[in-house]
Amino acid sequence: MFEEFTDNNEILKITASNPLDKSRRDFRVVLRPVEIRNERYFQAEFYRGTQVFHENIKQDELACRMMNNVVGAYKQICISMSDKVVTYMTSSKGKVTRLEKKTSRRETVVYENNRRKKYILNEGTTFRQCEISAYLRMTARWLSECTTNSNR
Repeated sequence: MFEEFTDNNEILKITASNPLDKSRRDFRVVLRPVEIRNERYFQAEFYRGTQVFHENIKQDELACRMMNNVVGAYKQICISMSDKVVTYMTSSKGKVTRLEKKTSRRETVVYENNRRKKYILNEGTTFRQCEISAYLRMTARWLSECTTNSNR
């Protein structure tokens, strides 16, 4: 199942969710490619309750680890690649369905380990005080409109 994808360097993210066994500790597993000290790894994020645990898996060990720990343990496995998204869904009776969808835009793989945070106002950018206060007034007005509309 995963051998066709592990040789390909175009994997953006692998997500396994909705465990078949409800007593399983990890309710979601997300894998993404990273480069640490000039070596390629897949960083696994294990979601357990309100916590997230990380583990780095070597690229050549990925297929074996996926077959042992993920395949057959989760109802949905989504593999996002640069040009398509492949989804495996397991029914309650155990039937596996494979869906493949081509994406319209081609994305590139980002191997950064420390990704930049996405802020509303970027760090290091200088703004005049009047621009910031105008932005905050506009945001406050929008939030007040949203709350009054939802109370009706």
